[in-house]
Amino acid sequence: MPPPTKPKQEVRRQRVIDIGKALHGERFTAALAAGMGVSQVLVSHVVVGRRNVTDDFERALAAHIDAVMPSRMTALRKAAAARGAIGYEHGEQPSMTVTGGIPAGQTVEPAPEPDDDGPSFSP
Repeated sequence: MPPPTKPKQEVRRQRVIDIGKALHGERFTAALAAGMGVSQVLVSHVVVGRRNVTDDFERALAAHIDAVMPSRMTALRKAAAARGAIGYEHGEQPSMTVTGGIPAGQTVEPAPEPDDDGPSFSP
């Protein structure tokens, strides 16, 4: 199998950056590395383009996301419930549902079926 092309690597690199920032904020490399079980140097080199994003790196990233998401979802549900209580106490109309975080009055279209290559992540 030939090495990945630059465009594919750029997509993978940007995905690492987007996920790192989403999970850990602007200065994410140390926390992301710790969660993935890799060195901060490796994550930093991937972020700046000195190292390629390997399949193993992506699998470790996916495992980290899987480990972090349940606690983040629980925290967001609690925050949404607290926000709802604040609004209720101040006579505001609800702006978000507690379970899904979808603004009131809006709907979400079902996700399209994944390609033959499997599901993809879009920031």
